[in-house]
Amino acid sequence: MLGSLSDDRNTAVITDLAYHDDALAFAKLEALLRSKGLWSSPHPWLFTFLPDCNAEHLADEMIGRLSAEEIGPLGRVTFYPLNTRASGTPLVRWPDGNIAFCFNIVHMLASAGAAGVGQTLSKNRLFYEQIRGAGGVQYPVSALPMAPEDWERHFGSAWPKLRDAKRRYDPANLLTPGYNLF
Repeated sequence: MLGSLSDDRNTAVITDLAYHDDALAFAKLEALLRSKGLWSSPHPWLFTFLPDCNAEHLADEMIGRLSAEEIGPLGRVTFYPLNTRASGTPLVRWPDGNIAFCFNIVHMLASAGAAGVGQTLSKNRLFYEQIRGAGGVQYPVSALPMAPEDWERHFGSAWPKLRDAKRRYDPANLLTPGYNLF
């Protein structure tokens, strides 16, 4: 899976982490980036959940289409299983099945400029369409411009409940304007 990423197994540091430590890993990455003045650099990430039945194949295919420059020197790719039954959050979308794989690409584009960000957003969209076509979903913190139709498809049968709650509790559309839900 890592063959195309100039991965050097001889220098790799592989660490098994307890759940709590893994949950804090992104906060540590953020602290590192802030300490180096890079947190405000573009980092158009894509956070997704892949179905268990084809997760490894999908992740392998997408990683093979990424270059080291597209991820950046402090970027990150994560891939790990989650028990979907452990989540009680009502509007988080999961692929079918009891196990989903979290597949995230955090691009760190320290010197990419607007053109590089645009290219990365386009690639995020291509990956998302492939993931969605294979039964996966995104986690909505992704740098992935979405149209209202995308959101309706994303939320599926929960869409009417979300739409009605939005109309009732936010009739002036003040909350989450950047998400373009409605």
